[in-house]
Amino acid sequence: MKTFKIGTEQEIRNFAFSAFLFSTFGWALLEIQLLGAHARPIAHLLASVPALPLSAVSFRRCRLWWPSFDDPHDDGAKFNADRHFLRDDLCPCSALVVTGAVLAFFVNGGSIFLLGLVAGGISLVPWARIAFCNKHFFVSWTMLALGGAAVLIVGPRAQFPFQYVIGAWVLWFIALTQLLVTYRGATKVDPSGPPRMR
Repeated sequence: MKTFKIGTEQEIRNFAFSAFLFSTFGWALLEIQLLGAHARPIAHLLASVPALPLSAVSFRRCRLWWPSFDDPHDDGAKFNADRHFLRDDLCPCSALVVTGAVLAFFVNGGSIFLLGLVAGGISLVPWARIAFCNKHFFVSWTMLALGGAAVLIVGPRAQFPFQYVIGAWVLWFIALTQLLVTYRGATKVDPSGPPRMR
């Protein structure tokens, strides 16, 4: 029996970025639900049990495969406060904010099917081919998060109980699937080094 795997580095990078976005976005949704319910601290701790490992693994996958993380002297993946954004950067930043807002809009819509379709569409975006995302990993993620947060804060509230919980699990399931289909096994940094999950 042949195992299905996503093969190209481009696909692995795109799925790694999407997985990191969905895992952190789902975590935020769950926290919003818990804060709205005035949950005890133990509930927030339990929420981090699935969210923290998934977010950490997806971020580590990004560290391994994202182009701007390859060069230790290239701080393109890091936000540089001294760098003034160019006018050309406004367009990709705006597009990222809108993308995050669209994802949050369908979370608020309450349709699991539509949320899955939108998340699947976002997964197919060639993030690593977008010059701005390629150079500014954290800024890109922040723009997506800001767009989603704006809709969740300003937009209509959840239409039924546990709506955000269900939305979080949908996003986590997609993120986990993306990590599994792009898993490349263990590799060593050097002959004497420990194996690293890719």
